[in-house]
Amino acid sequence: MFMDSNLKEPPRPPAAEKEKAEEVVVEAAPPKRGEEVTVIDDRRLFVMNLSYEVTHEEMKELFGSFGDIEDVEIPLRKYGGGVALGISFIRFKACEGAIAAFAALD
Repeated sequence: MFMDSNLKEPPRPPAAEKEKAEEVVVEAAPPKRGEEVTVIDDRRLFVMNLSYEVTHEEMKELFGSFGDIEDVEIPLRKYGGGVALGISFIRFKACEGAIAAFAALD
């Protein structure tokens, strides 16, 4: 609400533009087994349902048997005192390692 009578309310977008913006937001269902999936980075795996106490060394040891590991990321809770989220991102140096790990551990 504007208190000063000299100020005008900012212009609102036309209804057509508002509808257009709402059409952009689309939720896709997760892919089913056997469906094609667009791959953004074929060297990176997302791993979930991990113990909160999992370490970088344990992840490197497990996934290192499938190929050379470039990076292991274990995100921490923002307000949890450094407690892990129970997920991890594993980046291999070559896509063959990621494919082999996915095939063996899925």
